[in-house]
Amino acid sequence: EPRRESPHFDQTLAEVRSEFAHMSPEELEALIEEAVAAMRIARSKTPDTGQIEVREPGHMRHAEFQIGGLFWCGRRQWRCTDIGTRVITAIRLDHVDVESTVPDQRRTLGRSEAEAEGWFNGPPYVVNETVFDEYDIEGCTLEPVPDDDRSCSTEPNVGTDADPTDAWDSPENNAR
Repeated sequence: EPRRESPHFDQTLAEVRSEFAHMSPEELEALIEEAVAAMRIARSKTPDTGQIEVREPGHMRHAEFQIGGLFWCGRRQWRCTDIGTRVITAIRLDHVDVESTVPDQRRTLGRSEAEAEGWFNGPPYVVNETVFDEYDIEGCTLEPVPDDDRSCSTEPNVGTDADPTDAWDSPENNAR
């Protein structure tokens, strides 16, 4: 017995059945798969309310983040460093802008160089942690999206919180 969502369920079901009555089950299944792929919809029940939510496939919910887990936002990879009630914090892993009061010591490190120098070791982290709110989380994925040209709405504030008198020459010199 199908679950009836509304008083019009039987009428709607009958209309759908008559509309596609000429199709074989295989043809109908292929049509449904094509429609779902075209709409790029993922359906899942939210753990807190049990309501069905619709979102693009691969896009993450708050409950899917894990401390230390990796994710993507735009074309950038991030590591989750903390999970709050409605937000997560993360560090950006693609590069590090090294700030210093000495102009010759300012530089940009690639990921492998920054990892080798310990910039991503923590907590506490030497690099700035960025807060992702519920709107930012909607743009996060577990895998990179090759055609994703949009920038993540959360941009790192690298260096903006630093006191200009601090020399951020290395992780060891920035132990606060």
